[in-house]
Amino acid sequence: TGSALVSAFQRPLRVDERELLVGVSVGASLQEPERQDAAMLLREADAALFKAKQLGRNQLALFTPDLLEFAA
Repeated sequence: TGSALVSAFQRPLRVDERELLVGVSVGASLQEPERQDAAMLLREADAALFKAKQLGRNQLALFTPDLLEFAA
């Protein structure tokens, strides 16, 4: 799930005896069975990613239709 992905990146990574902290922002959209438009799915996920970045570091945001209205 998206939450598990965000959580996995909150743990430090060890590289050459150094600890690195990596942050991620995740935007997600669910494809509706009756819609097969990949371009729209990507646009929705991008709008959700923009929202996740607005929320701060290490956030997950799911697409809602009002996100496209806000982006326009």
